[in-house]
Amino acid sequence: MQMKTEKDRVRGRRKKSTHKYGQSKLKEARRGVFSCGLASVNFFIIAGMLIFAYLTKGKTAAYIGGLGMTGMIFSWIGFYMAVTGFKEHDRKHAACKIGIGCHIIFIISLTGIFFRGLL
Repeated sequence: MQMKTEKDRVRGRRKKSTHKYGQSKLKEARRGVFSCGLASVNFFIIAGMLIFAYLTKGKTAAYIGGLGMTGMIFSWIGFYMAVTGFKEHDRKHAACKIGIGCHIIFIISLTGIFFRGLL
């Protein structure tokens, strides 16, 4: 019984993926899709945070700060997942690129909100 190496597994996948007239369509990188999902969750967290702060006229600073820190943690996790999504072979990486862009915007905006609150 012989163990398959990673190289043999990749060759096997490539053989299975070819059809009579070409290759099958590539799927999106899983980590990139997860990163885009985190970006959408993060968008709703930030939107909810801003609406909640407006409705309460700024009297619930602890809740807003907690939501802001949660959004910042989600942004860093999503950024990391998008970067590591580029290591997935035989996949499309459009979702990784979108995830990186969204999370950089979220990190910059949350950092700006944080420093604006300090001043």
